Amino acid sequence: MNYPESSEILKLIKEADRILLNCHSRPDADSVGSAQALRQVLLGWGKEVKVICPDEIPRNLKFLEKFGAIDKIIFRDFNFFEWDLLICLDSSSWQRVAADSDVKRPMIKMVVIDHHKTNTQFGDLNLLDPGIAATCQLLINLFKDWDIDIKGSEVATPLLTGIIGDTGAFRFPEADAETFKAALDLMEFADKDEIIKNLYQSYELESVKLWGEILENLEINSEYNYVWSAIGRDVFGKYGSPVGSKSEIADIIFQSIKGTEFGMVIVEENDGYVSVSLRSRSGFDVSEIAEKLDGGGHRWAAAGKVIGLPFDRAIKKIHNVACDVCKNQKRN
Repeated sequence: MNYPESSEILKLIKEADRILLNCHSRPDADSVGSAQALRQVLLGWGKEVKVICPDEIPRNLKFLEKFGAIDKIIFRDFNFFEWDLLICLDSSSWQRVAADSDVKRPMIKMVVIDHHKTNTQFGDLNLLDPGIAATCQLLINLFKDWDIDIKGSEVATPLLTGIIGDTGAFRFPEADAETFKAALDLMEFADKDEIIKNLYQSYELESVKLWGEILENLEINSEYNYVWSAIGRDVFGKYGSPVGSKSEIADIIFQSIKGTEFGMVIVEENDGYVSVSLRSRSGFDVSEIAEKLDGGGHRWAAAGKVIGLPFDRAIKKIHNVACDVCKNQKRN
């Protein structure tokens, strides 16, 4: 038995007929992959399943919707009482699930399955494994506890997508020998080439043009050795407001500049909403910055936001938080 909580989760699932799964706000590969993989298992058990998300699924993850539609919802308007169980995957807090701090946790039985060390344990039952590379890898262990033999692309493809995405294609140190073994087993049934093509070889032309604007504004903070760039909503809108572009260039460039500790890409997506993607190059824990900016993530990759401030003040707040975290990490 990998997890003592496995039997308790299974009991709750067996007692439920109608089950909700979530993809967290600004969903990534691990969020979408874990939801779609668990959906297939639950459907196989005859459950009615719906996957919900407060945001649109990124275009490079749309290929996973062939395993079932993901419904964008407004959480404050959704009727949770029509459902028996909500399983929150890859989500460190209720705010990460609902994308709205004013939306209270609904009165529905809730299970949390996650690998973030910052998880607030907001479920009635919480299965947390912060030592594992991805929630999709955690699910593999959970499925083994449930005696589920993972065969077929319907489960293997979403799981491998999540593992590849959350490890930066196995670049991050969290991708250990067990991660590679899990990926090897999945590749018997999953199309690795399809996953790589969608995650890393399908960038939109408008996104690439936007990257040029981001790189034009690139600067380095010499005191704390981080690279950053910020663009306003006018520039962002000029190229069609491609939300995923920020994280894409953060992965490609801002995690790779010699002599830096980490990188930040700051985008004013609309009036009063500024987002930031953070990537570590040296092992500097960027999740600490993200947490202080109403976000979350991992040591190597995280994201946050500033709401309700003019763009220039939002940038200043992000830098102040980043510098404070740099000071603290240096002390420790």
